[in-house]
Formats: sequence, structure tokens, C-alpha cells
Amino acid sequence: MPENNELVKMLRNVISEEMQTFRQEFRSIVQEELKPVHQELNQVNSRLDQVDIRLDQVDNRLNQVDNRLDQVDKRLDQVDRRLDHMDNCLDQVDRRLDHMDNRLDQVDRRLDHMDNRLDQVDRRLDHMDNRLDRVDRQLNHMDNRFDQVDTRLDNLEKGQRKLQQDVTTIKRDVRAVWDDILRLDNRLSVQENKVIP
Repeated sequence: MPENNELVKMLRNVISEEMQTFRQEFRSIVQEELKPVHQELNQVNSRLDQVDIRLDQVDNRLNQVDNRLDQVDKRLDQVDRRLDHMDNCLDQVDRRLDHMDNRLDQVDRRLDHMDNRLDQVDRRLDHMDNRLDRVDRQLNHMDNRFDQVDTRLDNLEKGQRKLQQDVTTIKRDVRAVWDDILRLDNRLSVQENKVIP
């Protein structure tokens, strides 16, 4: 602690100068009272010694405080480094979340597109249902096939776990439905030809 040492030195110098002046004045003015003055000076010196001891103690405590401040400063540096690391980690998390948001947006758009296509499929299926209703008595066994199609569609909706898998599964089942419809349509045409010569 250079500043404290300088302060202590300065205080010692000031006190020493004051004491010398004090001694000279007393020697010149009251020679006959030299002994009492010596006693008083001894007391003053004793007090000055005590002051020196106190100053040393203060200096030691200041050194201890300085050491503790150094330790705190080092710990703060460690905290800063850890916070920087956490900031970097959070930046990486933000980037990954942004990327995932973009991917989810793409999946949402694809699902919307698939919903539209499925709506078209539903409308076409409704049309086919109307056609099949007209020959219901002749093609009663075909109702079971359509029930199977509905069951398959319900199972697809309940069994969705992964968005991409849903899209792939729906595509596959829509193809299967269309195959069934084509087969039904072919069979219906055959039945119509039989019914209407």
C-alpha cells in the first residue's frame, strides 16, 4: 500500500517537526523546568510509540483488505468468464431455436398443403359416396370397404407422432384410397353395365 506508507511517513515527519519545535521552545524558555518537560516528552514519545503501533496495525489491516480485494477481483474475473460462456451458449440456443422455428414453419406450410389436398380428396370421396348410394342394394358389400377406409384415416389421425412421418403416411394412405376408389369405380362401372344393358 504505497499511499498509506507515504501517509504514515508524512504524519511521522509532521509530528517529528512539531516535537522538535516544541523542545526548542521549552529549552529556551523554561530551562529550570527541564525535568518536568522531559517527563512530559517521555509521555508524548510513549503516546507517539502507541500511535506508531496503531499506524502499523492500520497498515497491516489495509494490506489485508487489499489482498481480499485482489481475491474478490479474481473471483469477479472468473464470474465474468463464466457469464461470457453462458452468453455464448444462449446465443447458440437462440440460433438453434430460430432454425427449428423455420423448419416448423416449413412443416406447417406442407401440412396446410396436405390439408387442402385431403379436402379435395374428401370432396371426391363424397361424390363417389353419392354414386355408390344409387346402387347401394347391388353393391352392399362395398360399404365395408369404405368403412375400412374411414377406419384407416381415423387411425392415421390418432397415430400421428412425427410431423414428417404424418405427411409420408397420409400420402401413402391417400394413394391406397385412390387405388380403392379406382377399383370401386371399375367395379361400379362393371355393375352399372350389368344393371343397365
